[in-house]
Amino acid sequence: MNHFCLSLIADKKVHRQILLIEKIAKARYAITLEEISDSLNTSLRTLKRDLKEIASMEENLIIRHSAAKVEITDNELVSFVLAEFAEKSPLFIIIKSIFEGKYLSVDEWSDELYISTSTLYRHLNHLKEILASFNLKLQFSPVSLEGREVEIRYFFHYFFYSMDDISQNFRPNRKTAELFEISFQYIMEHSELEGHVCHRSVLYCIGLW
Repeated sequence: MNHFCLSLIADKKVHRQILLIEKIAKARYAITLEEISDSLNTSLRTLKRDLKEIASMEENLIIRHSAAKVEITDNELVSFVLAEFAEKSPLFIIIKSIFEGKYLSVDEWSDELYISTSTLYRHLNHLKEILASFNLKLQFSPVSLEGREVEIRYFFHYFFYSMDDISQNFRPNRKTAELFEISFQYIMEHSELEGHVCHRSVLYCIGLW
């Protein structure tokens, strides 16, 4: 998973489980939990509990245990599993919803995501730090992005690009962002699509190029 997507996962347990899966998948041999424990600075007991939870959530991802070593039997599934982990993260859900024009208050998001408001504020404050690098601010009533339109579009471009290419660490440069801006403006002027639908159309076209 690329750094940007991983940075959006504020839940420490989910963050750790993703790193655990990646460590096993990238190992050139059946790796021991002790090696992973040292690498992630996490106890063996915690890692064993993580493996049980991952197995219960992702039946198709087989993590084989043998002589205190672990390995993944089908590495082709790893990217899909990591994407599923990411898409269930509160911040991913909120960002995608804002993009689609769904604006809720913190209390409403708390009910929607079945998490406490204090936990949600922790996630949102984490997002505020990330948005600062895009020259954007986060509003809470309702939860929304604030900043120049071009910077907001650049952020969404980067977000969806990262989701579609979750296995690589790549941030589109300003030239790519300007291309997106020109394309978006052209389609808005020459079509009857709504704004959020048009965003997706342009992103799709850029992906084909």
